[in-house]
Amino acid sequence: MVRYPFVMLYTICIDIFITMITYPLVRVYRIYIDIIIMMVTYLFARLYIIYIDIIILMVTYPFVRLYTMYIDIIIMM
Repeated sequence: MVRYPFVMLYTICIDIFITMITYPLVRVYRIYIDIIIMMVTYLFARLYIIYIDIIILMVTYPFVRLYTMYIDIIIMM
């Protein structure tokens, strides 16, 4: 019974020590995971933006062509 509190203190100290060692590692690990997630999502975001640009171009291109045709007609007139 006398040893029990000491054992508890000992285990608490070990836990604190382990968390002190692992916590920075865990934080670094989390940062790396965040960076990887960002890298993956950034690629998708870039692709997504490119696709949006292509769609916008596809939509606007005929209008632009019509517009240039009208300008050409006006100039020719």
